[in-house]
Amino acid sequence: MNSKFYPGLSNYRYTRRDEPTFSRHIYFAEIAKRDQALIWGDGMDRGRNVIGFKLGLKTLDEKLDTDIKYRNVHKDTGKYMESVLRSESIYKINSRLTSKLLTYYQHLPRTHANRDPLIYAKTMYSLTDYFSEEDIHPENSSIIDGKDPSVGAFGLGAKYNLIENLVSIEGIYERTNDPSDFPRGLLNDVYVTTETQDGIVYDKVVPFLYDQKFFDLPPYHYYNIARTKFIYTPAKEWEFILSYTYNENRHATGIDDNINHAGIETTYKPTDKLTFWLKYTYAKLIDLYKQNKYQHTGFYEGHHNFFLGSEYEFNKDEAFTFLYGEFMGYNNPYEQANWTLSALDTQHIFRLFYRRKF
Repeated sequence: MNSKFYPGLSNYRYTRRDEPTFSRHIYFAEIAKRDQALIWGDGMDRGRNVIGFKLGLKTLDEKLDTDIKYRNVHKDTGKYMESVLRSESIYKINSRLTSKLLTYYQHLPRTHANRDPLIYAKTMYSLTDYFSEEDIHPENSSIIDGKDPSVGAFGLGAKYNLIENLVSIEGIYERTNDPSDFPRGLLNDVYVTTETQDGIVYDKVVPFLYDQKFFDLPPYHYYNIARTKFIYTPAKEWEFILSYTYNENRHATGIDDNINHAGIETTYKPTDKLTFWLKYTYAKLIDLYKQNKYQHTGFYEGHHNFFLGSEYEFNKDEAFTFLYGEFMGYNNPYEQANWTLSALDTQHIFRLFYRRKF
């Protein structure tokens, strides 16, 4: 699609990027089909030319399943934009032990001074409404010329069923230099200047990022993430999950389970129609608001989140639900991979609602 193509009722700005959680991190919990479709972006948008391929391989008597994806992106003017490679392999060593290997690499051109190399105004959620049609990077005064901003991720994990249908454990190690758009992209604003087109002076709104000194700068340094889960199902009605994550990136937030945290989750389903949930999470991260307000590093603080829920399904189209607290993902059905700590601290909110499909 060249820059003059206009799709009318469609917008391609989110097809250009990979889903930041599932594309660069290993998960053993089942990922919903709607999320699977978003893991790999295709790089396509107005004013871009893209070449890519996908390759799926099953070897070793189908015990090894490998998925490889690659794309190369240029502007329609010929300017190089990115090359992205993602490879994920699943190896079922035996009936109890499954391993995963993930490699991700996004090669980017060298930096230009005062321009953020990773964040686009049209794909950063806090700016998209205004800049949804403008393919620009926000200004970032901390960026200097000629640095390599490429992003890589490497992950290795295993899940072992210690006792079949009773006890299992997961261990995942990842190394990445991804600085993440969130939360650093929250420190943004705009200013107004002028530009001249065909002899006419127009106002021009320019987005910029500020106080990026709190975050890593190109070339981004690699850091470690370690996650583990202990899953105990003593009976078909009960499930207990203990989870722990260590992340050297202390700004990591609860958009997924890569935030520094320890937690316990219990699901109790006494009948096919009645379900109870109980969840406690202790999380730690840097308070970006305080860091920005007082202009110095620190503020690595802990938070307690308690969540309780219950649902009674009269039938597949009708249910009654009670929720206390706030934790994203407890919809129907609840999906473990869709782990989102939407509020750091316990929210004293009581929800009581009735759902029916007509």
